[in-house]
Amino acid sequence: SPKLVSFDTAVATYMDEYASIHHSGKTRERTDSILTMFRQFACEWLSDESFALERITRDIVGAYQRARMADGASPATVNAHIRHLRAFLRWCAGKGWIQSDPTREIRMLKVIKRDKGKILSPKEINRILLHLDSRGDELYADLLRMIANTGLRLGEALYLRSEDADLEGKRLHVRNRPDHLTKDREDRIVPINEVALAVLRRRKLAAGGDSGAILFPSRAGTPLDRHNVSHGFKKRARASGVPDANWYALRHTFATRLAESVPEMALAAIMGHSDPKTTSRFYV
Repeated sequence: SPKLVSFDTAVATYMDEYASIHHSGKTRERTDSILTMFRQFACEWLSDESFALERITRDIVGAYQRARMADGASPATVNAHIRHLRAFLRWCAGKGWIQSDPTREIRMLKVIKRDKGKILSPKEINRILLHLDSRGDELYADLLRMIANTGLRLGEALYLRSEDADLEGKRLHVRNRPDHLTKDREDRIVPINEVALAVLRRRKLAAGGDSGAILFPSRAGTPLDRHNVSHGFKKRARASGVPDANWYALRHTFATRLAESVPEMALAAIMGHSDPKTTSRFYV
């Protein structure tokens, strides 16, 4: 029978013995993030903070797959989670820690090839804003105004701190931090217009004199959970009568319009693309 090994021990060994050798730095970080998310889900499912590896079943993996979809993750993203989990569990099976890989019967989700992305009209954006303002939903309204006017990624906006907003210089410092790595692992400067400036002024005022305060905080003062905010915005957008809006659509809309008046290299720098080809492929 397989040796009884805890999930945490298995992950630590996998990251040390396999991922550190065979994965790039970016892939290692992605693997670690996905296994951490799965662990959190499994702990709740099993009501056990230190569960054994052998307790992972097809049912748990299937439930995790459905939960990620419910959080608003795309089929491609959910499939990536399952692939990373499958690679880990097959490696564990090879070590003799589990009899077989419980993901083997999990079917990948169908991925529909999309176009360059949804572009929201000013009317649609205003419709969502009116809905949020009428509900007194200041947090989501401010986030919408911020992303629609800066093109920030949702994760970048959620980890903004008071010190990142230069109101006099009318610019934002998007920083690569240990608690939130930017996609290209680089800092960048993003210019801000009057709408974004008003949001930042209001948010900095609420933060008081704490330069390290999160600008869009949870009640505990910590960064909000990206998946919850993603799901929450989709729900609110549907209620406003704009069913296919999401945070990426706001970023995409900003970039597509900016591309009409800004050189490609400058647009790539603002959007945080290390390769301008990414910018031209999606926005130009």
